[in-house]
Amino acid sequence: MAVDKLIDSTLLNNNLTSVANAIRAKTGGNQQLSFPVGFINEINKFKTEYTFNENDDICFWDYDGTPLYSYSFEEIQAMESLPPAPDHSQDTIPLTFLEWNWTLSDLQALTVPMDVGACYYPTDDKMHWTYRLNDATGLTCSFTTTQTTDVIIDWGDGTVEHWGSSTDNGANPTHTYSNNGIYHCTWDGNGQPSSNMRTEGNDAVVGTFYVGSKNNAEWLGTYWNNTFNGASVEYIVGFTRGLVYGFNNMKYLKFFVMGKNADFNTSAFQTCPNLRLVCTPCLEGVGSDYLFAGSGIRRIRLAPQKVTTRFVAQNCPSLEFYNHTQIGYRSLQNCSSLRRVVINGTIDEAFKGSSIEEVWCGLDEPPTMTASDSFNSMPSSGIIHVKASALNAFKTATNWSNYADHMVGDWTHNPIK
Repeated sequence: MAVDKLIDSTLLNNNLTSVANAIRAKTGGNQQLSFPVGFINEINKFKTEYTFNENDDICFWDYDGTPLYSYSFEEIQAMESLPPAPDHSQDTIPLTFLEWNWTLSDLQALTVPMDVGACYYPTDDKMHWTYRLNDATGLTCSFTTTQTTDVIIDWGDGTVEHWGSSTDNGANPTHTYSNNGIYHCTWDGNGQPSSNMRTEGNDAVVGTFYVGSKNNAEWLGTYWNNTFNGASVEYIVGFTRGLVYGFNNMKYLKFFVMGKNADFNTSAFQTCPNLRLVCTPCLEGVGSDYLFAGSGIRRIRLAPQKVTTRFVAQNCPSLEFYNHTQIGYRSLQNCSSLRRVVINGTIDEAFKGSSIEEVWCGLDEPPTMTASDSFNSMPSSGIIHVKASALNAFKTATNWSNYADHMVGDWTHNPIK
């Protein structure tokens, strides 16, 4: 009997289509696949092991700073879709993946390195946080809100309350804890807290703070106004909208992913000593003073169109390299670990007190250097790399001329990742 008489051709076709769809989902393609050659060719593209090199051009990170993937600019150009995000559906607080904070098209347009972060929100779409209270007798936790509808707050000690303008409790939740302990809290409803997500005299909010997507929906263009100032939060999940403002003095914050619709404001991460990396999105517009000043930030990668202003990363002892088109007034002052930097614009006393060993500038003409001692801490072995065609112009330019003996005309490309 002929084989084709034993096989349901419709069923076979449907099964092959299912396999082809699975292959396309894995590779990110959308083309029709011929059987078997097309299937085999696409399967051979599968990357079963991902390597990570933090010095690669484009690095992908999970919300907690776990390194995931890294690629060169050339590899990004060849991609048809972004890589898969980790599955957090079985976490203690289950998470749903929303998106990477950069699109593939925006990454493919980049000429400067970038850090990309994974954005999630709690699967139950509620906010979650934990209070750790070490001296809680009679202690009241309070914060103001901007909710437009009533919310239900579970304070984690058996107390569940309705808050909102239409309730007897009003719109500004408060709660008094009678005993020391750890309390897992849940906010169910729209709106957001706008201040005091900690308690007087306590490192109260701890671990990871989770934000629901329905809360974020109302936050575009609004502030988290000192919500976490001084709180003991290590990670924040779900910050996809709004302005990062007053996240300063968070001594335990380690890593932060800003969603595509988020932005930052003055002193956003100032004096966060354990903060190592922030994955910023494709931002536009004017930046903010003291953005990372006094923090533990280790490297800064910002979108080239983002204009930063003054003191952006001064007094950051762990900052190793900075690669951005704008360097504002005293922005990299007293950065004791900073050794290499790329310059693409005016230098306004940016590097005083920082022992820069290598400076790279690929501009055709010297940018303005406002102070004669801009590289006052550069060692005698320090090198300033410029284009061969611009070497003489740099050596004779105002204030640049003070460092003529450090200059070589060997620039070919941006070497700092």
